[in-house]
Amino acid sequence: MQTMRTFRLGETAPKQVFIKYINMKPVITHTTHRAVTRKVLYIALCACIVSVFVSACAFVPTASNFPRDKVRLGMNTKEVRGIMGKPFSEDTFLEGEKRVDVLHYKEAVRIKTQGFILTTSLRFENDSLTAISQNEKMVDEVTRESKVQQ
Repeated sequence: MQTMRTFRLGETAPKQVFIKYINMKPVITHTTHRAVTRKVLYIALCACIVSVFVSACAFVPTASNFPRDKVRLGMNTKEVRGIMGKPFSEDTFLEGEKRVDVLHYKEAVRIKTQGFILTTSLRFENDSLTAISQNEKMVDEVTRESKVQQ
């Protein structure tokens, strides 16, 4: 039966001794608590790095970045561009006596594992925002459409 030995303050525990055979000759090697601690820290660091890379692959916003609280009906195009920035595309045409401008903003969003391209269209009539609409397409549909066009 082994007994536990207590150590006084400042006294260190004895090193663990292992016998290895190198070229058929026994060689005594020592491991310290510091070496064991370094191995544990190295394994923990590797696990953290792997988890960061795995989680970074899944980083796509799950909600729209459209600032609903800032963009309001009745604003002019200059105010909206100041908030939203440059649009992805822009259409301008006449509808009777009215000049109609439509600004399109695109962004990538994800719901669980499915990716979407969300298009927000802002319709201006005579430089006044009259309608906001959003349309989404699954990423699979977008890639299929681009393959068909090629």
